[in-house]
Amino acid sequence: MSFPPTDFLAVILPTLLSAAHLAAVAAVIAIVAVTLATAFLVRVSLHMWKTMRAAEALTETHLDALDARVSRAMANLDPISGHSAELAESLELLQQSVTGLRTLVTSIPRERKRFNRRLLDALLPTDHQDDRTDTAAAFDRHAHAQPDPA
Repeated sequence: MSFPPTDFLAVILPTLLSAAHLAAVAAVIAIVAVTLATAFLVRVSLHMWKTMRAAEALTETHLDALDARVSRAMANLDPISGHSAELAESLELLQQSVTGLRTLVTSIPRERKRFNRRLLDALLPTDHQDDRTDTAAAFDRHAHAQPDPA
């Protein structure tokens, strides 16, 4: 039993068009899903960077105030009282702690840049070096352009 070519095309062509249509719809859905996921990741990352910057600024402000108070307390120590040596030692330890915390706070931007690069390395393939550099610069510009919420 042989079908004429026109009958064969009449039977198969709608099926092929239907499969192609479904494949096209699936491709569009996949592209939209990837785009939305990427936009979500970028938004979360930018929010995280803004939060970290605000925390840095607040921490630096508190460290400055604490450092000033410790300096004033050390200047106002009464050498006649018997506890001044212990108090001076405690204040020096506190001042060293403030210095250590300040060093830690100043290292946060470096760590943030390192995190940005690792995130972009994970998101972009290695053959897109220029794209990764441009995107990292754009993230940094956007993060620095945001006003501090304080």
